[in-house]
Amino acid sequence: MQEKFKKVVPYIFPILAFAFVVFMFIRWYSSRVAEQGNGLLSSDLEITNLTQEEEESIIRGTTDFATVEMTAVGEASGEIRYQLTEDKLNFTVTANLPESDEAFAVWLKEVDGDAKKKVFTLTYSKAGFIGSASVPAEILPVEVVVSTESDLLLEDALLRGIIEK
Repeated sequence: MQEKFKKVVPYIFPILAFAFVVFMFIRWYSSRVAEQGNGLLSSDLEITNLTQEEEESIIRGTTDFATVEMTAVGEASGEIRYQLTEDKLNFTVTANLPESDEAFAVWLKEVDGDAKKKVFTLTYSKAGFIGSASVPAEILPVEVVVSTESDLLLEDALLRGIIEK
């Protein structure tokens, strides 16, 4: 019996240490996933493009849409028209932006945090730059930011606006 015990004793501490490390990793990972929830960084966040008819309906204002004027930097101007339907937020960004060789992107950013996600790239039309999308309404309130596509930190944002609940 004493010989078997001598053979097993050297393995007890490494097994306990390994079990402790695995336990701590699982605890860290589960808390990390719980923090993300259904926020902007969640992989479950569905961003869908609106159909042409829905986008034109928002632009023309044929139904009741709320409007948020975006605060501008420089000579840019723009607005957000949005509608909450069921559990979705449908919104369109229209902007008059300075000429640039680079495309302009629309980002959603947490109001009280740093999480952000690129939603779409604005396209040029007769009315200026336009883009639209539909996202889950559970992310509200959210800040809508227009910047150049390469501005990943949103340091040089041209337009900003907040959609409240």
